[in-house]
Amino acid sequence: MRDKNFLITGASSGIGYCVAEKLFTEGAYVIGVGRNVGKMKTNQIIERDFSYASQVLPDLISDVPELDGVLLCAGAAETVAMSRFTAQRAAEVMALNLFNQVEFLTELIKQKKLKKQSSVVLVSSIAARVPIPGNGMYSASKAAMEAIARNLAVEHARREIRFNVVAPGQVWTPMTNNLPLSPEALEADQKKYPLGYGTPEQVAGPILFLLSPASSWMTGSVLTVDGGRSLCG
Repeated sequence: MRDKNFLITGASSGIGYCVAEKLFTEGAYVIGVGRNVGKMKTNQIIERDFSYASQVLPDLISDVPELDGVLLCAGAAETVAMSRFTAQRAAEVMALNLFNQVEFLTELIKQKKLKKQSSVVLVSSIAARVPIPGNGMYSASKAAMEAIARNLAVEHARREIRFNVVAPGQVWTPMTNNLPLSPEALEADQKKYPLGYGTPEQVAGPILFLLSPASSWMTGSVLTVDGGRSLCG
């Protein structure tokens, strides 16, 4: 990865932070995008809150160099029962986990910031396929992300730009600590994972593989990294 250029959204915590740190350590030029910029270990910082649409994307991205790889890792999980569904709340979840990130990616493409043979990795979730009570809209946003990745893979194959997805299960991050679950419920959920909950480092490895030339014949793929959770119904 040395001397290659990478851009990572959600780089200030969790999986995104871990990948940014590993790339930085390997000698890559890393552009971190996130809210808590003080925590980033990167060469360049773009401060952006993906909770809100931005009208300044073209100006933000114009200073970005041509990229060898992009990781879209921003987003948030929220447990809301479908009985409390509202169109407004659904739109907010979809904007945060899907629309604003895809808008960011689309602007990178429009400004021709992705090199030929570059790699784009999107972070989904096993929630796109494994029903989890209270996660209906979150699951929908991640399923839509996987569908968009497959379409982008076909649309940009001629330039050999690859689009793949990593779908993790539950990972110990600051987001995990904010889940509305009691310690007992959290312990019971973790028992559904044959290998237990994961760590950001355990998801970072597969992401780095997809960003690297080692995965050069993969595009439109969804790589499940969930400690066996999706095998257990």
